[in-house]
Amino acid sequence: MAPNDKRNTPETAIATRDKGEMTTPGAFMPGDFDAIISEGGFSAVETVMVGDPNDGGKIPYYLGDLIGPGATVRVQTPDGKENDLPTWAFHPRTKAGSIQNVTHIMPASHQIHAACARIYDQAERTDSTATVGIVFEGRGKTAKGRALNRYRVFEKYTKRNGG
Repeated sequence: MAPNDKRNTPETAIATRDKGEMTTPGAFMPGDFDAIISEGGFSAVETVMVGDPNDGGKIPYYLGDLIGPGATVRVQTPDGKENDLPTWAFHPRTKAGSIQNVTHIMPASHQIHAACARIYDQAERTDSTATVGIVFEGRGKTAKGRALNRYRVFEKYTKRNGG
């Protein structure tokens, strides 16, 4: 084996097959992956969608500390058109507080996006952390008869740095 050959070293052994051959780089067996993640120090990024719980895994309410805007994503509407959908990033809240090593990315409807943009601006202006609650209230229709999801958005501001 050449001096710089990394096959069969402890660093690569868990991602290799017999005889030191690499499988897909960065891929691990499930047990090996779980063992490394459970060592700690990792953060998680998850996508969360608020809406009708009967509509593909969406949740009816959400509570988190607003981090800021995310990248827009391209989605296809039921009528086949493509739209850009804004996203917002949050640290989820529990009864014990904010979970800092988990980031939730939430694709936002126009109503949620407008509220989060206003809340984010207010939090930045006042050097505050904004805790945002979002509740799916049901479906309605626009004046033209298109389906419309209705949400209520709650906000609470806490000064940063204990101020």
